[in-house]
Amino acid sequence: MLHPELGAAQLSGLPEVPHVAVLAAYEHHLRWDGKPSYPIPNVPRKPNLASQMVAISDTYDAMVGAHGPTSGVHSLAARKVWRSRSETHLDPFLVGNFVLMVSEAE
Repeated sequence: MLHPELGAAQLSGLPEVPHVAVLAAYEHHLRWDGKPSYPIPNVPRKPNLASQMVAISDTYDAMVGAHGPTSGVHSLAARKVWRSRSETHLDPFLVGNFVLMVSEAE
């Protein structure tokens, strides 16, 4: 649960890394609906757009990307998780667009 903070700290020490990349590393586990998650920000907030996109691609990589070429079974499982987390953990608009992109690539 510390990897967002550790990753952001490591990235912030590199001069060529854009600020938005540091922010996305820090916020990518913050929930879209603003409910408690990690890391716990000092002031409750929604993650920025880049962080939300990283959160969606992170779930994709965890379920599909790390298992080799995309297969229908893994892709269906990913869609099920996205549907269950849409409007809570993940932005429903971004999820819908990501699912369209994944579907077109298959």
